[in-house]
Parts: sequence; C-alpha cells; structure tokens
Amino acid sequence: MVVPAWKLLLFFCFFFSGATSLVLQIVWTKELGYILGNTLYAMATVVAAFMAGLGIGSWISSIVTPRLARPIHAYAIVQVAIAILGAISVFAFRSTTPLFSTLYSSVGEGGGFLLVRFLVVFAVLLVPVTLMGVTLPLIIGALARAKDSYAFEAGLAYGVNTLGAVAGTWAAGFLLVPLLGLANAAMTATSPKTMWTLPHFSCPRWKRSACLSKTVETSQPHATNGASRMITFHHDTSTNAD
Repeated sequence: MVVPAWKLLLFFCFFFSGATSLVLQIVWTKELGYILGNTLYAMATVVAAFMAGLGIGSWISSIVTPRLARPIHAYAIVQVAIAILGAISVFAFRSTTPLFSTLYSSVGEGGGFLLVRFLVVFAVLLVPVTLMGVTLPLIIGALARAKDSYAFEAGLAYGVNTLGAVAGTWAAGFLLVPLLGLANAAMTATSPKTMWTLPHFSCPRWKRSACLSKTVETSQPHATNGASRMITFHHDTSTNAD
C-alpha cells in the first residue's frame, strides 16, 4: 500500500506530538513535586489531569470532527495552541506559589488546603491536556474519510504516536531535563510544533481532495416510511484556492 506524501508528513508530525506530550508530562511531574512538596501528590495530580483531559478532549473531538471540512487545518491550530501553553506551563505553575503560601497562612495545612491546591493545579493542567486529547480523534477522523485504507492508516497513526511517546519519555529523563532544566526542556520540546502546520499548508498542494475538501451533507431519502436522514460524504470539486 502506497502512503501519500502528505500522510507521511502527517505521521512524522504525529510522532513528535506524542514525544512532546510525554516530555511535558515528565516536566510537569518534576516541577509539581517542588511546588506541592511531595512527588506522590505531583504524580497523582498529573495523571488525574491527563486522564481527565484526554477523555474530555476525545469527547469534544468526537462531536466536532465530523462537522469539520478541514480536520488537518484544525489539527495544526490545536498543535500550535499546545505548543504555546506547554512553553509557558512551568512559569504558570511557579506563579501559583504566592497563592499557595497565602492560602497556607490563612487556613493552615489540612484537607481544605490540599483540596484547593489540587484543584488549582488540576485546572492549569487541564487546558493543554484537553487539547492533546483532541488531536488523535482529529487525525483518525481525517483518515476515516478514505475508507479504503482507514484501518491500516488509523493503526499506523496510533502506533507512530505511541512510539513518539516512548522517545519523548527517554529524551526527557536522560537528555532534556538534566541538560536544560525544566523550563527550558518544556520550551525546547514544544518549539518544533511550529512545523506541525506543514501538513495544512502542503496538503492542498499534494492532495487537496483527500485532505482538505471533504464535506458533510445531510439529505432526506425519498421514502414514505419516515426513514432517518442519511449522512453522505463527497469530494468538493471546487478549484478555489484556500
């Protein structure tokens, strides 16, 4: 099976998407260990936020993706947003220290303090992680429109993203964090995301009909039995430039 060039580029970018996500997860866990004063609390908070964010993002994407005419374009925008939030995330966490100090002075250490601290950090994490959860359904939704190769390409996308996560975990633990520190590691890991708009810009040139111009229409079948509406996908034959 021959994979088009724009899809190869997309899979290449999706590999680095998985790598960046795991670099950020390790950076956040380490940084929150300092802020929360306990590695166990930090790990529990990050994992809880990741599970919640990935679930919420997938749910949002399942609703939005079928309505998108250009899912690859949306994917590029989401990746840029993740890059910006990831780059400033460590500084955002550090900015909460005065808040937690004031809260501790007011209420002391106890269940209320721990709960509020968890909720604040959880909320900061939830935004970028929810965007991460959007990405895989966006890619799968785009690939699903090519029904003849959907199973192969969907599996390939998931596998490539997982391999990227493995690479990111190793790079964060053995290279980025030891050599650059937490804040610089986060910024370094997210900086390549600017190139992840390439599938959007190059795809119209290589494979416009498969990548950007699928649309969804609803039509009422000509039947008298009150059958439900059928959803049909078709290629947009417009030759207008983006």
